[in-house]
Amino acid sequence: IACSPVLLEDPAVSAAGIGSVVKSHDNRLLLSQEDEVFIAVDGAQSLKVGDRLAVVRPGLRVLHPWSKGALGRPLFTLGIFEVAEVRDRTARGRLIYSCEAMNVGDRVMPFTLAPFPEDKIAQPTTRVVEGVILENPRRLQVLALQHMVYLDVGTGQGIGPGDVFAVYRPNAPAVNPAKGEVVPIPPDRLGEAVVIRVTNTTATAVISASAKELRAGDRVVLSRQIQR
Repeated sequence: IACSPVLLEDPAVSAAGIGSVVKSHDNRLLLSQEDEVFIAVDGAQSLKVGDRLAVVRPGLRVLHPWSKGALGRPLFTLGIFEVAEVRDRTARGRLIYSCEAMNVGDRVMPFTLAPFPEDKIAQPTTRVVEGVILENPRRLQVLALQHMVYLDVGTGQGIGPGDVFAVYRPNAPAVNPAKGEVVPIPPDRLGEAVVIRVTNTTATAVISASAKELRAGDRVVLSRQIQR
């Protein structure tokens, strides 16, 4: 959850951050856990010893797989920085956790672990909330168990962390050759995805069950929901 990206609208991604990584202790180009780094803080921002910051980086713009309309960009969390010393608008500290390699120039912002209802179990729901798998953080063509995906549903539809979506793919109808009638074919049930982060219009989910390969454009429908 700490390393999961979140899909945001472009203005929110551009405004993210209160400072930047400006230097590593030994001038490394790629940074990881336990490296000592220096942070330059933006104008009116202030830090204190013990503060924890998420090191973040924006990703490529995500398009809706059907309409091709722009939906925003993901903001990736690369690691966590802990402040050890503050001088004027510069902070020194170490990277206490690494999700992936970091670089000088990456932005930092206050770190808050996204809430997840670990003590609750999602219950079957009669609500009808449908959506689509928009994309995945790694832009893989084929998706399976434990891969992350973005969905086009969010808190605006009453969705929150812990909710479970069934993933399915519609089948085209077939023609009964004996009577010439068009016969509907049930959709293929592909798996399930559990929501771990949400915005008002999007969700980041993890594929928790997979019977077949999944891909962007597959449909989702709410099947179980956390009682809030």
